Formats: sequence, structure tokens, C-alpha cells
Amino acid sequence: MLILLIAGAAISFLLWCSGLHFPIWNAQGRLQRHLTDDLGVSLPPGTKVTRAIRVATLDPGEYYAVEIPQASVTPFIAAVRAAGRHPQDRDPSGHWYMDRLPDWWLPQNIPQVQRLELSDREEKGGYTFYYSLSSSTLYVFWFRT
Repeated sequence: MLILLIAGAAISFLLWCSGLHFPIWNAQGRLQRHLTDDLGVSLPPGTKVTRAIRVATLDPGEYYAVEIPQASVTPFIAAVRAAGRHPQDRDPSGHWYMDRLPDWWLPQNIPQVQRLELSDREEKGGYTFYYSLSSSTLYVFWFRT
């Protein structure tokens, strides 16, 4: 019995506190759910989540690489900005993360990249968006506190 308890504690630590990266199944549905529940915003038609991971920490965080139709970038970012609390434009080269970044997280490769940070409507967490009005690639970080 003690062995099962120790094994359970070790597995729980691995899944929720280790800082390891785990894939997200149905990443597009999960990101859509976050945006709908937190901001009342939907992903534009034709959007594809190309990569996603969850970081195993007590304060959950998820990283998403997203391809969005170019014509939808401006209205989507405007809707996100209007729906969130305390939207702030930040220096895209500034340090903001606490965990190890996924190797595919490359917002610096987006031409004329911009960074938008905001809290969700209930201020239980928030988002960091890296985007450009001239690119169809977005990077989204979602977190809870």
C-alpha cells in the first residue's frame, strides 16, 4: 500500500509540478474553449493550431502555435484586446516567461512581431499573444494563477 501511495505521489508530481512539457490532444478545441470561456472570443474560420504543449506546473500554462487567415488577424486581435482586461502592448523581445520554452516557440521569426498581454475577464489568468498584421502565424500563451 505504501508503494502505491509513493508511486501515486511521484506520478502526480511528474504530471503537475515537474515543469515537463506534455502534448495537448485536440489543441484547437482546447484553445477555442479557453478563448470562449475566458474572453467570449472565437477562433476565426480557417484557423489551425499547428503545435501545442502543456507545462506541468501548479499554475497551468499552455503554449500554442497558430496559423490564422491573414485577413482575420486584425479583427481577431481587436476582438481579443476589447474582450480582455488590462490589455498591454509590450516589447516583443522582453523577457516574460518563467518556464523552459518549447523549441518551436519562435515569435522572433515573425516579421514586425508585436506582443499583447491581457488578463481574462475574471482575472484568474491571462494570455500573451505574439502576432503581426503582416503574418498569418500567431503564438499564444495561456495561463492560470
